[in-house]
Amino acid sequence: MKVLFISFVVGLGVGILYGLIRVKSPAPPIVALLGLLGMVIGEQFGVWIQTKKLDVSHAASVCLVGERYDGPRTSAARSIQARETCLTPSRFFHPKMTEGDSRMKRFSVVPLLLFVLGSHSFQSSTVPAFVQAAAPAGAPKPVEIAIKDGPIPMRILVQSPADTEADLQIICLFRSDNSNTLHGSLIETNEKLKGLLDRIRKPSLFGGELGETLLLQPTGSLTAKRVLMVGLGDSQTFTPERMELVGAIAYREASRLGVAHPFFAPTTLDGGVTKFTTGQVSEQVIGGFFRAANTEKLLNSEGKAPQPIIKDLTYLAGPQYASRTQEGIEKAIATEARK
Repeated sequence: MKVLFISFVVGLGVGILYGLIRVKSPAPPIVALLGLLGMVIGEQFGVWIQTKKLDVSHAASVCLVGERYDGPRTSAARSIQARETCLTPSRFFHPKMTEGDSRMKRFSVVPLLLFVLGSHSFQSSTVPAFVQAAAPAGAPKPVEIAIKDGPIPMRILVQSPADTEADLQIICLFRSDNSNTLHGSLIETNEKLKGLLDRIRKPSLFGGELGETLLLQPTGSLTAKRVLMVGLGDSQTFTPERMELVGAIAYREASRLGVAHPFFAPTTLDGGVTKFTTGQVSEQVIGGFFRAANTEKLLNSEGKAPQPIIKDLTYLAGPQYASRTQEGIEKAIATEARK
């Protein structure tokens, strides 16, 4: 029990030190291996000090200034003996070791050092510089799922709308009343907006009625340059078919704002409605998106609208909902192909 407690206390101290020097735990491989090398050397040094029953401060003076601490000798003898004590490998590892034993102990550390340096060399030589710069430790890249055969390129991104780096992030909100509370990513977004959603979600401000929109240009920790909120109306009577209109609004508003790569998050689950699958919702959203795109193409062909701006769509989904979301999008694409 004593050993476990000491281990916990030491680990706690190392964790605090990691926090102070801003090294993530678990550390990157090269940092962890160098730390392990230091632990091996430090452990042996600690054993040596313990078996010699040394005063640590005096031991330090031996190595730094050559002052002998364990007996009255001449100045020259003290200096010579001090250097022998510090530099003799057998004394460093254990006082009872033979020269052969100490040599083995030294060489047991050498492979670890070579492995550390080799790992660092391999890591630096096999990973392109731009990847190393763009992917800091502790920040994994979100999963992407490419959608094939669509008339407009699409992908699913497994990421919260509160964390996207986008020119335009589209989210959806139910009617602004006390029964429609925020959950999940909507809470994260509200926090990064410093409570703005709470302040504007009022019938006299943003009512959240079906089709109502509001454009924000956030500052602070929210990384999207602009956020478009689309109202979903009453949550109690909600059906997935309502999202067809929302998909059309998303396309037209992104086009009107000149955004070629919009991001869309339905956020119906985070609005509190959980009785429909994400596939049912995504199928309707993409169907409306295609309808708006077809309308724009027709107007453009007759000279009544400019060239379509939108190049692709990124559809956000949680990790457990990505597969169902993909199924819904692919159904919408198949429906579009049959027209």
